[in-house]
Amino acid sequence: MNELHNISEHFVENLKFNDRLRNLFEESFTHVWDEKRKDVITESHQAEEYVSSLLVKQKAVLDTISTVSSPAMKKGLEKQFDDLENTIQEARTNRVAKEKKELDVKTAVKYSLYLMEHPEELLIHTTNPMQKREIFSLFFSKLPTYTQLLNGTADLSPIFSLNDTSISSKSSMVTL
Repeated sequence: MNELHNISEHFVENLKFNDRLRNLFEESFTHVWDEKRKDVITESHQAEEYVSSLLVKQKAVLDTISTVSSPAMKKGLEKQFDDLENTIQEARTNRVAKEKKELDVKTAVKYSLYLMEHPEELLIHTTNPMQKREIFSLFFSKLPTYTQLLNGTADLSPIFSLNDTSISSKSSMVTL
C-alpha cells in the first residue's frame, strides 16, 4: 500500500493544468476580476460619499444644538446626533466590508493560480480520505490502476496533462 501511495504521489506531482485551459481560465478570471474590482471601487466610493453626507448632517445637528435654548429640543437634537453617529458607524463598517471584499477576491485569484501551478498540493496535503477521493476524481477521467500510474498512462481529466519531464521509466518510479 505504501508503494502505491508513493507511485500515486509521484504521478500527481507530475501533473500540470492543461496550458490552453489554464490560459483561458486566467483570462476569464482576470476579466471577471476587473469587472468586480470596478464594482467594488464604485461601491466603496459610494459608501465613502454616504459617510461624508452623514457627517455633514451630524455637524449641522451639532451646530443647531448650540443655538437651541429649549431643553426638550436639545434632547431631541442630541438623540438625532446619536442616531446619526450609529448610522455613521454602520456605514463605515459597510465601507470596510466592501474594501475587504476586494482583498478577498485578490486572495482567491492568487490562491487559484497557485493551485493551478501546483495541483499536487490539493491531493498530497489533504488528509481527509473523502476529500482526497473527490480531489483524485478531478485529476482522472476514471480511477487509474496501479500499472497505469506506474507507466504514466492513466486516463487524465481533460484539464490536466503530465509534465514533459514526467515519468521517464519504471525504474525511476521504483526508486521512490
